[in-house]
Amino acid sequence: MGASQDRARYRFGLLDADDSGVLERGDFELLADRVIAASGIEPGTAAALRVREAYLTYWQGLYEQADSNGDGVVDFEEYSAVVHDRAAFERYVRPYAEALVGAADRNGDGWVEREQYVACMVATGFAVARAEATFDELDPAGTGRVSGERWLESIAGYYTGEGQQVTDHLLG
Repeated sequence: MGASQDRARYRFGLLDADDSGVLERGDFELLADRVIAASGIEPGTAAALRVREAYLTYWQGLYEQADSNGDGVVDFEEYSAVVHDRAAFERYVRPYAEALVGAADRNGDGWVEREQYVACMVATGFAVARAEATFDELDPAGTGRVSGERWLESIAGYYTGEGQQVTDHLLG
């Protein structure tokens, strides 16, 4: 298996929140709940609903694009066939990424503090050490915060595989 397939398998495993071997709506609901809890967002609030909606938008877009056999789930082969599509990223992954960054930007100032970044990344399945190493690359000056826009750019690179990414630390 090549590096691109290894990366896709790793990302697939993170999205498979219930470890069932396939992606389904429940995985994205579980991930949304984890991010809401890790961000300290009160369940049922408008902010929590935005996060949940973004995760379900991600699921719906992925499902519509990738479920080639119509079985209602997305297996790894289906996922890996569509994962690098930049147009798909813009349609259904970007809203998820924006919700993730928004959840971590607790005061809405456009900046994400280290603690919140790490908490959200761990909630989505990443190891603490990998999340911390990635934050350090996103914050080379050591300010203890990163711009939401910078984080969004790194998420785009992570999902589309475009160029050498700071987020390579997430993949080990």
